[in-house]
Amino acid sequence: MAMKAEQIFAQALTLHQRGQLGEAERLYRQVLARHPDHPDALNLLGVLALQSGRNEQAIGLIERALARTDQVADFHNNIAEAYRRVGRLDAAAAHFAKAAELEPGFAEAHQNLAATLRAQGKWDVAAARYRRVIELRPQLAEGHNGLADMLLRQGQFTEAVARYRQALALKPDRPEVHTGLGIALQAHGQPQEAAIAFERALALKPDFADAHRHLATALLEHGQFARALEAARRAVEVTASADDKLLFVRCAGVAPRNVADPDGALRATLLRAWGELWARPSDLARLSIILIKNNPLIASAITRSQPSQRVAPENLWGPAGLAAPAGDRLFRYLMESALVGDADLERVLTATRRIVLELAASGAAMDLANDELAFCCALARQCFINEYVFACSDDELEKARGIRSSLTAALQSGAPIPPLWPTAVASYWPLNDMPAAEALLQHSWAEPLAGLFIQQITEPREETRCRRDIACLTSIDEVSREVRQQYEENPYPRWVDVGRIVRPTTLQASLRALSPDAGVEGGGDILIAGCGTGQQAIETAQMFPDARVLAVDLSLSSLAYAQRKTRALGLRNLEYGQADILRLDAIGRTFDLIEAVGVLHHLADPFAGWRVLVKLLRPHGLLRLGFYSETARRHVVAARAFIAQRGYQPTVEDIRRSRQELMTLKQAPGQPSVAESWDFFSTSTCRDLLFHVLERRMKLPDIEAFLAAEGLTFVGFQLEASMTMRYRKMFPRDPAMTNLANWHAFELEHPYTFAGMYLFWVRRRVDN
Repeated sequence: MAMKAEQIFAQALTLHQRGQLGEAERLYRQVLARHPDHPDALNLLGVLALQSGRNEQAIGLIERALARTDQVADFHNNIAEAYRRVGRLDAAAAHFAKAAELEPGFAEAHQNLAATLRAQGKWDVAAARYRRVIELRPQLAEGHNGLADMLLRQGQFTEAVARYRQALALKPDRPEVHTGLGIALQAHGQPQEAAIAFERALALKPDFADAHRHLATALLEHGQFARALEAARRAVEVTASADDKLLFVRCAGVAPRNVADPDGALRATLLRAWGELWARPSDLARLSIILIKNNPLIASAITRSQPSQRVAPENLWGPAGLAAPAGDRLFRYLMESALVGDADLERVLTATRRIVLELAASGAAMDLANDELAFCCALARQCFINEYVFACSDDELEKARGIRSSLTAALQSGAPIPPLWPTAVASYWPLNDMPAAEALLQHSWAEPLAGLFIQQITEPREETRCRRDIACLTSIDEVSREVRQQYEENPYPRWVDVGRIVRPTTLQASLRALSPDAGVEGGGDILIAGCGTGQQAIETAQMFPDARVLAVDLSLSSLAYAQRKTRALGLRNLEYGQADILRLDAIGRTFDLIEAVGVLHHLADPFAGWRVLVKLLRPHGLLRLGFYSETARRHVVAARAFIAQRGYQPTVEDIRRSRQELMTLKQAPGQPSVAESWDFFSTSTCRDLLFHVLERRMKLPDIEAFLAAEGLTFVGFQLEASMTMRYRKMFPRDPAMTNLANWHAFELEHPYTFAGMYLFWVRRRVDN
């Protein structure tokens, strides 16, 4: 006797529960063949379709079931899940809510509704639903975790921590919950406890990128920089995302000198960062120097180069000769693109330059391997970048002049030219200064030499052409002319490249993050007042592609350098002009964002320049400023006094000589040495640091008084997270960290907090 439809349905349901989906589907369809509107068969056939990934088919089937009866909670819950899977979140939320209404004790419906509301960004109502889930099923870890996630979004960190802990008490093997707990603890100002939570997550799931990423930021805040660097490296290893690469760069910038790299994984990641140029070369330089000095061959050369060793230059690299450093690709990356800001490596390179000179003079370099020639060219490029700041004896200079004369004669006569001749000359003077330099471009050269000629001949001549295209926007004040002359002679700073990872955004979004009442019409207008050689201006233009950026400076040489770089990058929203900040109110323009970093303190009256910039600021705009700190630059003042006492002048020769003396001076305990400053390692930056024609240092009480007098509001400092954590511990009642009297007290206790400069944001005062 043939089975009845209900018997077939019961058999189908049993098969469905056993996971025999094909047989179950066949029987459900038999039921529907007899009773096309059978609601349970329609619903469960829809569930089966959902399980098989046929979401639209599931929606159609369950809709038919609901048309038959819309009072079954399960039907609403199932179709809601189908809607959620196809991204129709509003419909999903409505049906999950209906299911919970029909069956108030239906915990799964409440949980599904909470998850959907969460996906819609409706944190408050999602939190309320998670609370209902917990009421119904207090032992459900997912309910506590979901509520904790919502509380975290709402900034309710204390309860979020408690809920995460409850979820972990119920189910301790969830790495994402440990990570959530860590994020809540970190937001609550407990980076050390946060780091423990992230490490527990990683013990459960070693390749969990989120945990590595958050662990790195927590360790940064806690000042554990070596561990932070390793966590960031692991995050890059897992995801290779742009955000993780930038986090690695951030950690690399504060890496301790004793950071270890036993398996070479750190060096491999850093080489990748150089190859893909994740950030400014200067941001990669610190860690590069640490790892280069860990190379045993280079460490041995550093030992031999110490003044006490008196090792002849030809013995610097031992039996391997130039092959020893030539195999270190990281060293070449550094020399080609950034300052080698380290006294030990400077001594090694100074001695190596002498070796290259002797090889060029003797003609014994014809058999140099390709990587050795590349290393020599990289050294010459470094000398150009640091503007020939290395120490040089008279006899060495005389020998270099002889090779330059031989090179000039060969270029004029068409005689063969050994590759080390132009390389050696380029290590002592820019090739562009040679009268016959253009002839070098007519020859066919190996790639390292071609790159050297672009740097020292092609690009400087392009800058000469750029000078003609830069408009003069204002007249120049008498005092400003002295400052301009310094930067005409030494454009500041000489840089090579910007990072390739760019996070474009709108000016409106960026300013609103700093000041909620900030307003920008259209793409907005930005002024970079004192742009120097343009690196900051270019990065600003890249970050805000819809904004119009005007960058001004006193020095035409600096502006020409900036213009060449801007054209090479193809930027269209950045224009340059020669101008004096004190006369800028004559240009008849106003701006949403004005940046003057490291500029105003070179005016006779920095506050006069600041007042001019305030006039150019739109009502809801922001100013980003940078001033030298009187407290943090005491060691610089002492070095300047030493230089004055010794009678050194701001010439290339005296800068070289003074540097050699300063490197040997012993510092007072706890006081930094100017020889540890990055600015110490090139002619232009050292002149700016120690020989500047005009420098005015600031104190925070003076800045606070100016803000009050001019109707300006302090928005905040730009500092590393570890420093802001220190401040929060010292002044917990200033959560916004905007009390300058507190900051003054903090600086007196930590005098080198602002060793670079006070870097901060201000806006016009908003009256309530």
